[in-house]
Amino acid sequence: MKLLRIYFIGIAGIVIIPGVLIIIFHLDNHLKIRTAGLFASNIILIQKFIYINNQDPSLKENSQNHLIRNNHSIVVESGSSIKEAYDLASPGDTILIKEGTYKERLILKKDNLTIRGFTRRTATIIGGFEIWGNHIKIESLNFTNETVKKWPERYTIFLRNGGNGTQIIDNYFFNIPGDAAISAQDNNIVADVIIKDNYVYNCAMGIDIHGRNWLVENNEVEKLHNYGYGDSDYSRFHGTGHVIRNNYFHGTDPSEIGKSHVDCFQTFRGSTSNILIEGNTCYDFHQGIMSEQRDSLDNTNNITVIKNVFANFKKDFIDHSHGVIVHESDHYIIQNNTFINMGVRGVLFKDDPNFPFSPDYETVKDNIFYQDGSPAYHFTKNSIGCVGGYNILFNSGELPDSLDIEEDPMFKDFAGLDFHPASNSIACGFSENGSYVGALPCE
Repeated sequence: MKLLRIYFIGIAGIVIIPGVLIIIFHLDNHLKIRTAGLFASNIILIQKFIYINNQDPSLKENSQNHLIRNNHSIVVESGSSIKEAYDLASPGDTILIKEGTYKERLILKKDNLTIRGFTRRTATIIGGFEIWGNHIKIESLNFTNETVKKWPERYTIFLRNGGNGTQIIDNYFFNIPGDAAISAQDNNIVADVIIKDNYVYNCAMGIDIHGRNWLVENNEVEKLHNYGYGDSDYSRFHGTGHVIRNNYFHGTDPSEIGKSHVDCFQTFRGSTSNILIEGNTCYDFHQGIMSEQRDSLDNTNNITVIKNVFANFKKDFIDHSHGVIVHESDHYIIQNNTFINMGVRGVLFKDDPNFPFSPDYETVKDNIFYQDGSPAYHFTKNSIGCVGGYNILFNSGELPDSLDIEEDPMFKDFAGLDFHPASNSIACGFSENGSYVGALPCE
């Protein structure tokens, strides 16, 4: 006699095994199936979910050979193994993880899987995932990580030589000491990734972007904390074709980052190009954007920075901050941003005699510079094709361009961090095309 035990969310189930005597009965919300012969290969089990429970040896013994999931879902209970569920899964399946703590680091090489919290953000994984497969969706889970230095384990979710079409959505990352909550192999392989609606708290670094055509949207990174290893940035971007939009970075305390140099967005290697940084808000940093190149073969270019708010209110950050600092990179468009309390300068372009090119064809227009260092923006003397103008400066020193103006933008509620210009502000129609200047429309 063979015994197969199956746990149900709903009790109803039908098993059809042609030519085999079956006795079906219920006991304690379980369904037991006893057969007098071998199981046929065409078992049809109509049910909502299958539960995986390591404490049930009969299930562990029979699960791979005798279960076909009608709804392509496997539910992992507290105290069980996500790895066992992953081993059972096939492309198209969903693994649902119930409330509990799971100390596991999984290498995901299968394609087209979803791993999701059964209930939003109640399951906590200590370790994380290394993703080699494509089209993996990670959703509504909590993650933390105890690894500090070992590569790549120090990255909690790491996309490695695969991961095309990965979606990382609505997760909570916390207390991660080693490196970024989310990162990828340092090459241009990983493409079409979506990182959206995640919350990263008290981690050494936020989101590390590589590859091609990522969408990084509506994430919150709060309170960077350097644990004594490496640097700490809210985000880094490398590669090409990324959209980084509507993210909120804030809450870092200078006393918790050691010697780290905190950037909202940093790039420093390879030919990073065709990047859109739009609609983000960043507080508590040293550089809003740090764009630099490590050698003469790099050629970072075509970066658009539009409708972002960069603001500092903590003295240690104010005294050392730039809104944007660009080294040897071409075709930066910095337009319709608001820079507040950038103690050194709002926007600075720099060249280096060791590199064969200077930062050329840069645009700085339609921005608000509020209580920033002087001059509020600066092109290098060797640069060509650079355009400024139609910027509003307030307590930010000399006017860099004859088309700039010194005026109070009249923010709606400066103390309450509402940086919309009031309806009667000069910012409401000062741009070259008659629209508003700064990151936010007038109210």
